[in-house]
Amino acid sequence: MVVDVNLGRIRGIRSIRARGFALLIAIAIGLLRTVYACNVRECTWSAPAKEYAGKGCPIHPDAKLRKPRTEEPPASKDRPAKLYVGTFAGDSNIIAIPTMAHADGDHVIAGRDELLRALPSLRERFPSYASFGSGAIDEVLSKDQLRSAKTLRANTFASAIARNDGKGHFVLEPLPVAAQLAPVHAVIADDFDRDGHVDLLLGGNFFSVPPAQGRYDASHGVLLRGDGHGQFVSMDAPRSGLAIDGQVRRMRTVRTPNGPLVAVARNNDRLLLLQASANTSAQVPSPKAP
Repeated sequence: MVVDVNLGRIRGIRSIRARGFALLIAIAIGLLRTVYACNVRECTWSAPAKEYAGKGCPIHPDAKLRKPRTEEPPASKDRPAKLYVGTFAGDSNIIAIPTMAHADGDHVIAGRDELLRALPSLRERFPSYASFGSGAIDEVLSKDQLRSAKTLRANTFASAIARNDGKGHFVLEPLPVAAQLAPVHAVIADDFDRDGHVDLLLGGNFFSVPPAQGRYDASHGVLLRGDGHGQFVSMDAPRSGLAIDGQVRRMRTVRTPNGPLVAVARNNDRLLLLQASANTSAQVPSPKAP
């Protein structure tokens, strides 16, 4: 049994016994809908459906089945995420449709309801969640629409740094896992622990998403300690002392007579001021060089 979740955090997983076989339901926060899986050798589906008796799966008889997929990264060079942009509604309004790549093609990230709000004409083609099925892009857009669409590609969604290799090239290196739990909107590079190496202070979160997706709120600020060789190690909250709530949008260093402060600007919230502890470097061991 697998859960087909390629993007976002999992808020809860529940195992349920239903009609003699197990159902695993995962509610994912991110760009995916709720995903169901049961007896993956028999079938998988990604649209909410009433239970119906079938060959090993309680699935709507009209739902479109897909082959089971193994867990894959949200985007890669071989299977990039794509953004199809065009005037798909037949007027001058520009519509952007994001997709994720899977073994059986590109699939629309948006759910049926969200897609119909942007393209009401699709209501006749997809009168129900079952008819929407997998949401393959070639079922949503016509061949002419796909040909005329501007297609943008993304090979990674990881928060990363571009490191100069000293040979005229920049190498994109993902930051540690702690920096990947929520979108990053503000970064300050400074020597916060006073060990002579540049560290990174990150802030972010994003709440303005459809209710079905759930907001990105896992970050309370991240401090990454540098080793002077381009590598960074994350500090956990008790040691870093960070507890930044809300949606961080800007951070700036402010010089004061009592030492530098970090001003943190958040959406719909008051300004937050942070100050590095004088004995930070003594409390936390320096990361090891590779």
